[in-house]
Amino acid sequence: MVQQNVVVPSANPPLSVSIEYGRCGSYVCAMPSGGCPPYSYSWIGGSTQACVSDWRRVQ
Repeated sequence: MVQQNVVVPSANPPLSVSIEYGRCGSYVCAMPSGGCPPYSYSWIGGSTQACVSDWRRVQ
Protein backbone atom coordinates (compact mmCIF):
# COMPACT_ATOMS: atom_id res chain seq x y z
CA MET A 1 0.00 0.00 0.00
CA VAL A 2 1.18 3.50 -0.84
CA GLN A 3 -0.41 6.60 0.67
CA GLN A 4 -0.24 10.21 -0.48
CA ASN A 5 -1.65 13.28 1.30
CA VAL A 6 -2.97 16.39 -0.44
CA VAL A 7 -4.06 19.64 1.27
CA VAL A 8 -6.32 22.11 -0.54
CA PRO A 9 -6.82 25.47 1.24
CA SER A 10 -10.37 26.85 1.26
CA ALA A 11 -12.53 29.45 3.04
CA ASN A 12 -13.53 26.81 5.61
CA PRO A 13 -11.01 24.54 7.31
CA PRO A 14 -8.60 23.24 4.66
CA LEU A 15 -9.65 20.20 2.67
CA SER A 16 -7.21 17.34 3.19
CA VAL A 17 -7.31 14.21 1.04
CA SER A 18 -5.42 11.02 1.72
CA ILE A 19 -4.98 8.85 -1.37
CA GLU A 20 -4.40 5.16 -0.71
CA TYR A 21 -3.19 2.80 -3.43
CA GLY A 22 -3.58 -0.97 -3.13
CA ARG A 23 -0.89 -3.41 -4.05
CA CYS A 24 -0.43 -4.01 -7.79
CA GLY A 25 -3.21 -1.59 -8.72
CA SER A 26 -5.89 -3.55 -6.88
CA TYR A 27 -7.63 -0.37 -5.67
CA VAL A 28 -7.28 3.35 -5.03
CA CYS A 29 -9.25 5.30 -2.39
CA ALA A 30 -9.68 9.02 -1.71
CA MET A 31 -10.32 9.80 1.97
CA PRO A 32 -11.18 13.50 2.39
CA SER A 33 -11.51 15.44 5.64
CA GLY A 34 -12.20 19.09 6.44
CA GLY A 35 -13.59 21.44 3.83
CA CYS A 36 -17.33 21.23 3.19
CA PRO A 37 -18.84 17.73 3.28
CA PRO A 38 -20.62 15.91 1.80
CA TYR A 39 -17.84 15.00 -0.63
CA SER A 40 -18.32 13.83 -4.20
CA TYR A 41 -16.02 11.76 -6.38
CA SER A 42 -15.49 11.60 -10.12
CA TRP A 43 -12.88 9.12 -11.35
CA ILE A 44 -11.69 8.53 -14.90
CA GLY A 45 -13.92 5.68 -16.03
CA GLY A 46 -17.07 7.15 -14.46
CA SER A 47 -17.00 5.82 -10.89
CA THR A 48 -18.44 8.14 -8.24
CA GLN A 49 -17.43 6.06 -5.19
CA ALA A 50 -14.60 6.89 -2.75
CA CYS A 51 -12.73 3.72 -3.80
CA VAL A 52 -12.13 2.21 -7.22
CA SER A 53 -11.24 -1.46 -7.66
CA ASP A 54 -8.69 -2.62 -10.23
CA TRP A 55 -7.33 0.88 -10.76
CA ARG A 56 -5.27 -0.24 -13.77
CA ARG A 57 -8.48 -0.58 -15.85
CA VAL A 58 -9.70 3.01 -15.23
CA GLN A 59 -6.47 4.93 -15.82
